[in-house]
Amino acid sequence: MARLSREMQTLARQAGGSYKTVHDRLKIAERLASHLLSLNIQICSVQHLKAKHIESYIVTLLIIEDRV
Repeated sequence: MARLSREMQTLARQAGGSYKTVHDRLKIAERLASHLLSLNIQICSVQHLKAKHIESYIVTLLIIEDRV
């Protein structure tokens, strides 16, 4: 999972933008990687991410947002 997190961080930096934009992308990548780890989804590359993985992350965010 560390490889996935590292690769996501590299891609977030390479996308460019202001420092805040890059920082926000890094935080999102970190949260997504920890979410996948908590679900025991074992992928090593961003190429293997599927839409259902991202959908589950978004659903989790929406559920947390509704509680607040």
